[in-house]
Amino acid sequence: MIKSNKLQAPLTTNATSMRVLSEALVDSGIRYGTQQFTLELRSINSVNGVSTAVLKAADVLTVSVNGTTYTSTFATDTQNTINVLATNITANALVVSAKAINDQKIIITVVDNVEIAVINPGVTNSTTNQLNVEETQELRLLVSLNVINQDALAPSRIDITGTAPNTVTYTGYGLPGAVEGNPVWRISKTTDTATTTVVLWADGNEKMDNVWTNRASLSYS
Repeated sequence: MIKSNKLQAPLTTNATSMRVLSEALVDSGIRYGTQQFTLELRSINSVNGVSTAVLKAADVLTVSVNGTTYTSTFATDTQNTINVLATNITANALVVSAKAINDQKIIITVVDNVEIAVINPGVTNSTTNQLNVEETQELRLLVSLNVINQDALAPSRIDITGTAPNTVTYTGYGLPGAVEGNPVWRISKTTDTATTTVVLWADGNEKMDNVWTNRASLSYS
C-alpha cells in the first residue's frame, strides 16, 4: 500500500502516467490495488478509433516501463513483433504480466500496491503507425480523515543476527498487507556491542521504498 498525496480520486497525465499533485488537498489515504496499462498500435490515419496498423520492415516498437526502455524490431509480421515486445516488458520486476491481446494491443498488469510510469511509446522509422498508452486501471484510494503517522508504525519484521552483546538487528516497518519482496518498506539497521548502539537507515532515510528481502545488502547511513 502507498500513502496517498491526494484527497480526490487519483488522476494521471498523458505525459507521465503518474498522479497530478498540483491543486490537490493532502490527506492520509492509502492507495492500493493493481495498476494496469493498455498499449495500442494504431494507424495514424485510423478512423473512429479503429486501428488498421500494419508494421513493416525496419519498424521498431518502443516504450518506457518504470524507467526501463523496451523495444521490438519488426520480425516476420505485426503479431510476432507485438508478442516480442510483450515478452520483453514482462521481464520488468514490477510487471506481473504483459499480454498481447491481438496484433494491436498489449495489456500490462503491475505488481499489487505499486505505482509505476509507462511512458514514451512510439514506432521508430514509421510514418504511418503510432503506439499509444493509456492507464486503464489506477490504484484505488482509501480515504482517512485522520493522519496516518507512518513514523509511529510498529515494526512488522525483525531479524537479529550475531550473539549478544554483539548483534545486528534489521527492523522493517510496513503498512498492513506489505509484501516482503516489494519496495514498500522502511528498514533500520541497529548494531550493538558491549558499549555502543548505532542505528542507521536504509538509503540514509526513513522512506518506505526498500525491499525487506534485500535488507542485508542495502546501503545504510
